[in-house]
Amino acid sequence: MSALAKPQQGVAVTPAIILIGQQDNKPRGSWFAKTELADARKAARLSGLKLVSVRSDKVRDLALRVPKGRIFSSGKAFTPLIQPSVYDALLPHAANAPAGSTGKRIKAQADGDASGAAGQAGGADTAAQDTILPEDWGSIGMGATVLAYSPEEEAWFEAIVTRADPNGKLTLRWRDYPDEPTILRQPHQLALLFPEGKKASV
Repeated sequence: MSALAKPQQGVAVTPAIILIGQQDNKPRGSWFAKTELADARKAARLSGLKLVSVRSDKVRDLALRVPKGRIFSSGKAFTPLIQPSVYDALLPHAANAPAGSTGKRIKAQADGDASGAAGQAGGADTAAQDTILPEDWGSIGMGATVLAYSPEEEAWFEAIVTRADPNGKLTLRWRDYPDEPTILRQPHQLALLFPEGKKASV
């Protein structure tokens, strides 16, 4: 297996481009920073992935629900499984998407998502202030919100670190499913979320 290119340490980056695609009819995707545009475009060509430029608030919000990508030494991209609704929402924005792409799966969930959003709107600002989003894998610690893979759902979901052992093992709970059993992961098994509003350090 090819080694992963090491992420840049100590600098918060923002999404500039998202790569999306499907493997075995399962949606995959990840985002890359402006400094990674050339490598991301090359990876898209190598793997037959679609490109979504982050040029609007709508796409930027969707990027927050996609894992941060990494480039393998082979030149291909790390594109883990993502939620079908996120993939369908991104597809119409893809520069090389087929004509007429409208995201059919997301339409079936629109009513449910809208009703849930109304109930959550009141606490959104407070939740955003309390969320800890690590800038790199080495800074994942207690209380951090990251993306963890669920084998049962075959997708990535937000999870919060509730315990960090000295050996590096992390205990996490699913952010949106607090009644589910906790999970154990190593930092390299997790994906990072983009820190909203965070600017690169100088």
